[in-house]
Amino acid sequence: AGGLTMIEFMMAFKADAAQQEHLVQLISELLQETVARNDSLGRSSALATFEGEKSPVSPASYVRRIAKYGGCSPCCFAIGLIYLKRLKRRESSVCLTSCNFQRLFLVAVMLAAKFLDDSYY
Repeated sequence: AGGLTMIEFMMAFKADAAQQEHLVQLISELLQETVARNDSLGRSSALATFEGEKSPVSPASYVRRIAKYGGCSPCCFAIGLIYLKRLKRRESSVCLTSCNFQRLFLVAVMLAAKFLDDSYY
């Protein structure tokens, strides 16, 4: 019938993901700078549901931790940022702070992983 087998597809997918590892580093630095800037300006978000205690983990460390243990492709981090940007466009009072970035970023990456990485038959 032609085409890739599932094993060939997964190997190609993993090889492609390995070439995108620099993306995770870039996104971790971007998130770190954004949260630091919003905290220094005293900004807070209107999404009270996502607010919590100040995170003991830096945003950059959190992104690297999700990348290491989350099992999702690096593309999910980029798509997660797009989802957060869309949320910001829709609700302008939303901003990432040290009290909400973990929850907001994790949800965005989880949604992206569900869309990009889930295998279904």
